[in-house]
Amino acid sequence: MKTFAEIMQIPFFMIKDEKDLIMYKDSFDEFEHILFDTPGNIKDLSDVEKILTFITASPEAENILTVPLTKKESLIDKDINYFSKFRIHHLILTRIDEIDTKIPLYFILSNYDYKISYITNGLNVPKDIVESFQVLNGIFEVESR
Repeated sequence: MKTFAEIMQIPFFMIKDEKDLIMYKDSFDEFEHILFDTPGNIKDLSDVEKILTFITASPEAENILTVPLTKKESLIDKDINYFSKFRIHHLILTRIDEIDTKIPLYFILSNYDYKISYITNGLNVPKDIVESFQVLNGIFEVESR
């Protein structure tokens, strides 16, 4: 996340708990965008839930969930259902270059109504972040022939 912030030339704050959130809270008022990244394997969700509830409560918030396509469909489903309570507006799908089949992608497209804004196809940021239509049009064009 810090690398993304540097590339986008935006400030980065490491917030691990509610105490950190309170410390930086006033700084958030001056920003148009706040990126929030949760650890991949969260054991105790209570601190994360407090932070997410605070950040996503704003009516001006645009909440984007990043979903790695390398996860099993059951874990993708669990993650999307869990984070949907935080008013997710759209998804960014990552790691499409690391999957052998497009089943996780089809699973998301057929089970959720969220807009997919971007898909990542590698680790060379920002070159490997593309708008979803570029990938999806290519997949469906090839498969419809």
